[in-house]
Amino acid sequence: MTRRRWPNGQVTHDEMRPLKVLASRLPCSYSNPGRYVAGRPLVQGMRVALSAEVTRTHEELVERIVHAGMSYTDAVDPETSLVICNEAEPGHGKGYQAGELGVPLISDADFMRLLDGVVGGRNIEEFTDTTVAGEQFALF
Repeated sequence: MTRRRWPNGQVTHDEMRPLKVLASRLPCSYSNPGRYVAGRPLVQGMRVALSAEVTRTHEELVERIVHAGMSYTDAVDPETSLVICNEAEPGHGKGYQAGELGVPLISDADFMRLLDGVVGGRNIEEFTDTTVAGEQFALF
């Protein structure tokens, strides 16, 4: 399969879409630990979204997110752990939505630096209570 590229060498949007769609549908083996806190390490299971305002390709960032054990999401919602965005106060898009919901923003350079120290997350099975409550299993 050949990749189509813009004259500046970046992969075209049409080529990135299949990767982003597949990555957003991949199940994550770790539970979401919540929002990112500045000064702390990234944790496996975090839900990470990308804004358009980044210097690296979305393809590279999505691959790094999934490889580190985090979950890529195509939408920003209250469950999103962080949004990668190089603008401090974006006026539109996912960066703006993150600001409205209180989701932290982090630059792609800071994100790449933090990937070296990703902390192990909790496996989803660790949150399952196997005691029977009636005829059903209780979660949490």
